[in-house]
Amino acid sequence: MVVQNINTQGGSIGIVSGEGTVIAGSVEAINRMNDADALKPLLADILKFISEHVRDDAKKTSGAELVKNVAEKPSKSKFKAIIDYLKMLKEGGGYLDAAGHSIGNLIQQGEAAIHHLPGVIS
Repeated sequence: MVVQNINTQGGSIGIVSGEGTVIAGSVEAINRMNDADALKPLLADILKFISEHVRDDAKKTSGAELVKNVAEKPSKSKFKAIIDYLKMLKEGGGYLDAAGHSIGNLIQQGEAAIHHLPGVIS
């Protein structure tokens, strides 16, 4: 199998050939731009959670910065930093207790979404 990633201004396109390096064979093109667009509602939910439920101003600011960085240039590593931040809040109790169910849902949604992101979108 041959995988060729092409980065363009409009997004990242991956081309996969199931036949190896051949002249003929089936080729599948995958547009990764939609993955980044699909994150926007989840990022908005995470930012809303941070602004409404995080008690500590420094943690609130750092969480908002993480979301901003992912929104500007999504990547798995940046998005994983948001998931780690949410887990830290959950384990450390850095949020309002009534929001416990919400943070668990956000972590679960984030862990499901990260698998659809490429390493980097340029």
